[in-house]
Amino acid sequence: MLQFVWGAVVSLVQGYESGKQQFFANHLEPLHQRMLVIHKDYLAGFAEAKRYIDSSERPTVEVVSFLRQRRRDLVAERNLAQALSLELGSAERRIVRDEVWDGLQMYCHAVCRYLGGSSSVGGLSWYSEFIDCVESRMRLYYIKDSAIWTPGGFRDSTKSELAEWIAIAIDRELPTAFDPINKHYAFLRTRLL
Repeated sequence: MLQFVWGAVVSLVQGYESGKQQFFANHLEPLHQRMLVIHKDYLAGFAEAKRYIDSSERPTVEVVSFLRQRRRDLVAERNLAQALSLELGSAERRIVRDEVWDGLQMYCHAVCRYLGGSSSVGGLSWYSEFIDCVESRMRLYYIKDSAIWTPGGFRDSTKSELAEWIAIAIDRELPTAFDPINKHYAFLRTRLL
């Protein structure tokens, strides 16, 4: 009888451990891999946009076209990642301890913040906000005069302003926004595997 009880307890613990690992492999890891792809795309896309800006006399329609295409390329991945994080975060079934469940909630919240995170007003994506920024500068250029795009002109140089915006996004804002995702992922990985 004691062997039967002991066997049942061992089986239950093994089932729990197996369930945690399956949860990680089936849900958390695929979502995190998607987020890494999205983050790398933002970094590469903005680096390429900066090359466009640095190599031309003034930002042109090509920059906007490039960014719109870049935004379209992974829109399905971004939408899926957001939908998965919302569903995962609101799921009722808890196969993990409360501490891990709370960590999962924080991870999902970090994913959603990142995906709509370039603007606290309106929740614009990183690409959308920059496209709006470039287009507004282009309207100023076409409506006003070319002094906007040259050093010594309006705010010294809109070209420099846009290049600086990109540098800040690549070097500070995107990594800072992605840090909580990695932090919560690391917490969950150590608890689930």
